[in-house]
Amino acid sequence: MAEIGVENLKREEFLEILRKYNLEPDKLYEIEIKTKDGWRKFIVAEIVGEVENLAYFLSSEIKKPCLEGGRHLIKGEVSAGIWRQMFRIYYPDGSYEDVEAYIYDKFLDLKLPSEYVKNLEGFIKIGGFDFKIPLKEEDVEFIYTVIGSEGIRKLRKAIEAYGYDKILEEKAYKILIFGPKPKVEIDFERGVVLKLVGEEFKIEDIKYYVDELIREGNLEEALNVFKKCKDEHKKNIIEYIERNLKLYKGVKLEDKAKLYEEFLKKIEK
Repeated sequence: MAEIGVENLKREEFLEILRKYNLEPDKLYEIEIKTKDGWRKFIVAEIVGEVENLAYFLSSEIKKPCLEGGRHLIKGEVSAGIWRQMFRIYYPDGSYEDVEAYIYDKFLDLKLPSEYVKNLEGFIKIGGFDFKIPLKEEDVEFIYTVIGSEGIRKLRKAIEAYGYDKILEEKAYKILIFGPKPKVEIDFERGVVLKLVGEEFKIEDIKYYVDELIREGNLEEALNVFKKCKDEHKKNIIEYIERNLKLYKGVKLEDKAKLYEEFLKKIEK
């Protein structure tokens, strides 16, 4: 694919220009580019074919900055697996400047927008699926639970190479570090909790799960779980919570201690 664009032009006007040059757009989008004179807004069309020097003639004709992108503006060897795609911006006086648009990484199946362009979509292919960059929480959860460890390893390699702030949203990064929230099933009869995180399966005593909910501040959920427990398990939960309350008070973690105290007050009502 190649790109052709014009600064601050309405969609219909832009389409008329494309038709004049017998160009059929595959996709239209708007971006901002950091030029020598500051940030400029362009409407851009992805098209099939060559556009070399088209922006030069277009800019001269309509008296507006125009951009082009294509194989003639690749920096680096494609055969080497990593290269940079530039946008060339022509001005009405015939001058031009090149601005980096993307980094392509064949080894990571990655197309990463540069810091000089806003609103330009990037992607990474993991496990046969395309994910838009930056990845969202649900993307990382999908990689964890559906694609598995190979997908997580590839994602980590991309972050090591290009930085987490360019690949992931902040909340998505937290999921990558701590893992997604597990799928939970509770066996109230036996007093155990079954957790499934990705491909890992874990069973734990229900008192640990209630404790986890309290520490996270989910007091209502902790209370709902507690109410459904058998009396013998309720007793174990209370003893465990009271012990942890003493520990938190002992190390002066008052915020945590207040959560435990609030929980115990609720179950006493």
